[in-house]
Amino acid sequence: MKRLKKYLRKVHWGDKRRDRKPYLHHLYRVADMVFNLTGSHTLYKIALFHDSIELHDSMELRKFLKKEKIFKEVLILSQSGGETYMQYLDRIRSYKKLIVIKIMDMIDNACDSPTNKQKLKYREGLRFLLRYY
Repeated sequence: MKRLKKYLRKVHWGDKRRDRKPYLHHLYRVADMVFNLTGSHTLYKIALFHDSIELHDSMELRKFLKKEKIFKEVLILSQSGGETYMQYLDRIRSYKKLIVIKIMDMIDNACDSPTNKQKLKYREGLRFLLRYY
């Protein structure tokens, strides 16, 4: 696990959230919530990297995630530029084990001084995904 966290720090070094705190805090919080609910080390690892491809896609990152056997899942959790938010959530819904990661991600995002537009987005997203969890 130390190697994973070391690589995660490398990938997200210098990234900040809206509140100017290190982005890593968000990733750790989401992963911790997922682990506390599921007890799954695999889901914990996926949750740690859930935003990494979306924010810092590279061949090196993809290679690392493939080696850790979590590439496919992290890729599924990454929103592509060509899909709407609801299309993205609909795609995630097909992967039941990943729904918990996205739900915890939205809950943590909702606690980070969201705009009214973001609050509405998370509320609608949570209502949608909770039907399938």
